[in-house]
Parts: sequence; C-alpha cells; structure tokens
Amino acid sequence: MASVSLIAVLILVIIFECTTAEEEEEPPVVKIEQGTLKGLNGFSIREKPFLAFLGIPYAKPPVGDLRFKDPQPPEPWEGIREAFEEGEICPQVGLLSGKTEGDEGCLFLNVFTNKLPASSNDLKPVMVWLHGGAFVTGSSTSIMFGPDHLLTEDVVLVTINYRLGILGFLALPDIGIHGNFGMKDQVMALRWVKKNIEAFGGDPNRVTLFGNCAGAASVQYHLLSPMSTGLFHRAISQSGSALDYWAYAEPDYLREAGFKVGAKIGCSASTSKELLECFEKKTGRDFVNIIGHEDDTGIAIGEFTPTREDGSGAETFLPDRPSKLIADKKFHAIPYMIGFNSREGLTFQQLTEAESFWDKLDNNFDKSVARVAEKDVSKVKEASQNIKKVYFEDKKPSKETLDNFIECLSDMAYFIGADRTVKMQAPYSTAPVYYYYFAFDGELGLTKRALKLTQPGVAHCDELGYMFNTAISDPVEEDSNEMKTIKRMVKCLANFARTGDPSSTMDDMLNVKWEPYTKQDPVYLNIDKELSMKRDLKEDRRKLWSSVFDS
Repeated sequence: MASVSLIAVLILVIIFECTTAEEEEEPPVVKIEQGTLKGLNGFSIREKPFLAFLGIPYAKPPVGDLRFKDPQPPEPWEGIREAFEEGEICPQVGLLSGKTEGDEGCLFLNVFTNKLPASSNDLKPVMVWLHGGAFVTGSSTSIMFGPDHLLTEDVVLVTINYRLGILGFLALPDIGIHGNFGMKDQVMALRWVKKNIEAFGGDPNRVTLFGNCAGAASVQYHLLSPMSTGLFHRAISQSGSALDYWAYAEPDYLREAGFKVGAKIGCSASTSKELLECFEKKTGRDFVNIIGHEDDTGIAIGEFTPTREDGSGAETFLPDRPSKLIADKKFHAIPYMIGFNSREGLTFQQLTEAESFWDKLDNNFDKSVARVAEKDVSKVKEASQNIKKVYFEDKKPSKETLDNFIECLSDMAYFIGADRTVKMQAPYSTAPVYYYYFAFDGELGLTKRALKLTQPGVAHCDELGYMFNTAISDPVEEDSNEMKTIKRMVKCLANFARTGDPSSTMDDMLNVKWEPYTKQDPVYLNIDKELSMKRDLKEDRRKLWSSVFDS
C-alpha cells in the first residue's frame, strides 16, 4: 500500500469496499500484455458503480542500475495479479503527511472505468491525468483524485505516478545523463495506455492528456516532444505551462544543483562521475528533504525540472527550450485547452513569512522579471521597475502589500505562461486552442479548504475540487452552484475528450458555446456561477508584460 495516512487508507476502504451484500459482484478481470489483472468493484459518491484497477506497474522499478536511467518496459507476471491497492508513491515530502515517504519502485498507474467492453466497438474516450506538485511532490492517489465525477460522463480515467525531484530530473550532461527521467516515465505510461487500454474499454485512438500545475506543464511538454508523437490526441493544461519560469531549467543549472545536493548529503565531489558514484550508494529518501531552495528573489523554486537535451535521437524527450520550439512551430497540432484560476498566488502566501522576504523581493524584483522573460537582468531593468510600480502602486513591498504580491505572483507564475502559449501557438496550429479563466470561488475549492484560506479569489489547485472527489470534499446539494460547476467542468472535459470540442454536446447547464481562441478573436471562457465568453483576458497586464518580451 502506498505511504498514505490512516485516514487515506480508510477512505480507500470506503470507496472500494463498502457495498451492500446485494451490490456485491465478482471482481472484474482483464487480460493485458503483462498478464491477467483482477480489479475492484467500487461505488461512487454519485451513487454509481464503477471498476478500479489499482497499482499496475507500467515500467520496471527504477532502482539499482536503473536509477538515473530511462524507464524500461515492465516485466510480465504469472497467474492473476490482484490490482486492489495503489502502488507506492515516489520519494517525496508527502502532501498529506508533511513527512518523508515513498519508495523508488513507484512507477504505477490506476485505471477506472464504468464497465468492461462487450466488444471492440464498445470503446470510450480515455483521459490520462498527470498530477501536479512542482515536480517534487504528489502522486496519483485516489485520496486526491477520486474518479467519481468524471466517470458520470462514461470515460476511462488513468492516473499515474512518475519520478520526482533529483531522482526524476538530475542532469549531468558531461557524462551522458541528460535528465527528464520523470517525463520519460510519463511517455512510458502513455505507451502502456496505447497497448493495453482497450482491455478496460478505452479507445487508444482517443486519448486526452490532462494535468494541473507541474502536470499541466508536463502536458505542454508532451506537445513539444518527439517521443510523445501519436500517443495522445487532445491536451489540457490547467494552471501550468512549459513556459512558466518554474517549469524549466537549463542543463548546466541542473548539473550545478546536483553538486549542491551532493554537498548536503555527504556526496561532495569534484567531477560528475564521482558525484554519480556517490549518489548510487544513497537511498531514494536521502534526496528528499534537500530538494528546492529559496534564492535571493525570496521566491522559492524547485531545483529539478524538465530541461533540453543535447542530441536528436529517438529517445530525446526535449530537443530545445520550450519557447524556442513553440516559436519554431515544432508542436503537435492537436486540440488544446489551457487556462488558469483567478488568484493562483493565494496558495503561496506562506512564502512571505520567510525572514527578509520583503526586502529580497524589493531589492531583486528585476531578477524575478528576468526569469519570467527568459532574459538577462540587464535587459529588463527599466521594464521591471515599471512592472513593480504597477503591481505595488508605488508602495514598498511589505506585509501591507500582501494582496499586491498575490496578484503579481499569480500573473508571473501562471497567467504569463498561459497567455504566451495561446498567442504563440493558436495562430499557427491547424487544431483549435481553447482558453479559459476559472473564477468560481465556491465551497469546494481544494486549496482554500485544505489551507483554510478566507481571502476572495480562486487559489492554485482550487478547481480540482470540481473535477475529482477528494479526502476533504463535502457532499453538496444537487441545485447548488458547486454541483452546477462540477457538472459543467466534467461535461466540458468529457466533450473535449470525445470530440476535441468542449461544446460538442450542450444542455441547460452547459448553454454557452465555447469558441476557440484566434488572433482575430482572442476569446476565452469565463467560468463563474454562470459561463460566459469574453475577450482579451487581462489585456492590461498582457500589455504591461509585453514591454519585457518585446525589448
């Protein structure tokens, strides 16, 4: 069983085992490439039965000689494998427990479906979820991503784990270690889906990749990766982009970060070879607590993220910087949905409690702007001062300007990446690009519930409470705005997965035609108590930041 708290285990028991005697059925059995699987009969909070196959290995455990290596295909098994428990999560500081947990043998996925197929003509669209967590934490656990709501639209849902932190993204290019192991894990999972999902009732030719935060950035990386060609057919990025400053690092930066980690865990070394030899003697958990750092801007960032790789071989995940690939029109032209929440920065206000935070932010604001703009600090000096003046209204950054900082961080970390994406990609894509803004500040906002936030606005990850059943979700009335939002979100996502058009079926709840974004008609869907189409999302802030990108 994955390293989750006791309450998590109890919730899994409730989800998958609490059925009446009359409802009990024989466990579902499927035959896949690796062998035979026996799953579980579940019953959702929406009072609908479903099937769950948990903890399926999609690659060999990346341990021993396979640490810091590309994932390898999974081993077959004899007899029937019981897919009753979620697999181990990857080494991390747990989102639920706050403690070091997990194990390197963590490359598992879960499959949820309403029923097994009667024939090859009875196939449903597939949705593959990539969890967030800044590439350092998170997992596919049903405690966070219960399938209850999405399965009302009769899709097949797949949730996966992938390697995190230094174990997933170390790069030592001078000795042939080019990083992106966590991204290649995702590719391996998609290859598994293509080969096996039909056994669960999924259509391998209608696979939608979707994710939030680092999972959203991962989705966009797959749009840019030659390794991912043909493995998925629609894409959704929620509150994250490969163009966000926190989602990418240069290979030399990752190499330097590796040596910093080595110095902290007793692996001081003078060469990459020496560093790797020492790392190979450590346990997976030895790397966890030292991941991430706070630089002189005051804003903590993850040290290990996707990067470009030297080389152009078949197993090169990312041949260049994301912004360069998009500018060169080297992206998969498939239907794409991207957007963000109204006040993402609410989730990260604890950053401001660090010692000297406000002084660091004030004195090094130009470095933060340079990071967003992918430019040298010397080229953004003037523009950064103007940007700071607009956000902080001529006030010195301090506790009294917390709301100003939240607005600034929301734009820096999420709006800019999404907006650059639609403006760079939509005019040249042969497939539609859909843009959204999630502004519904309701009772199921996931982060606001977890952190007990009371300020107005939609925080980072809040929208997940309207897509998944979670450990902290409460039942809501059928006629509430919360339930209406759940139904709208699920309907849009499932429509998109089925056809590539989120408005392909409409009803009283989903009564607004979501038009794609174009250069001539820069529209977006505003998701609030009601749905509405609007134009020129945050146009004033886009114009403000254009001075940086155009300089």
